[in-house]
Amino acid sequence: MMLGMKKGQSILELMDNSEIKAVVSEIRSLSAVLLEFQKSVWAEFKELGFEKHETLK
Repeated sequence: MMLGMKKGQSILELMDNSEIKAVVSEIRSLSAVLLEFQKSVWAEFKELGFEKHETLK
């Protein structure tokens, strides 16, 4: 959800069905994600070559 549609779709295209099911299951269980956790996730994605989302500060 933090990645946006385009980036999220490009990542999902790299996954197999079992991985996608696991991700969707986790997304369904989310209610809110703390900003600190969001920053941590973005740091990991940045290491993988993804750009930081412009709305995350």
